[in-house]
Amino acid sequence: MRGNLWFKRILWSIVLIVACSGCTHADNQSGFVGSSIDAQFPVPVRAEITDHTSQDNSIHYVRYKLKGLQEEDSIPAYYLAKLQESGWIEQQDAQMGALRVFKKEEKIMNLTTHTGFFTLYTKKSG
Repeated sequence: MRGNLWFKRILWSIVLIVACSGCTHADNQSGFVGSSIDAQFPVPVRAEITDHTSQDNSIHYVRYKLKGLQEEDSIPAYYLAKLQESGWIEQQDAQMGALRVFKKEEKIMNLTTHTGFFTLYTKKSG
């Protein structure tokens, strides 16, 4: 009887650990979609476009709300890994504070992190 109780406790502990690990994984890496200004530039699927706009008519601009994002932490590791996996190469010499610059082929995308949101912008061609 005691052995059976011990086995059940261990089994429930394992189930809880696996369930919690799965929740954390899903929360951080819930998938990606193409951004609204460049379908090849991934954004987390849980990021929500806001209605904030730019007054600069020479750029394509979008602002995404992303829960848990902190300006001082910059781009979360899972997101940075996805950008690299998608062929976007960070131009580290162009980084200034919270601004990170990525290049893929001839395209340049600027990503600025803020607490609770991030912005993307790229120059309009032409």
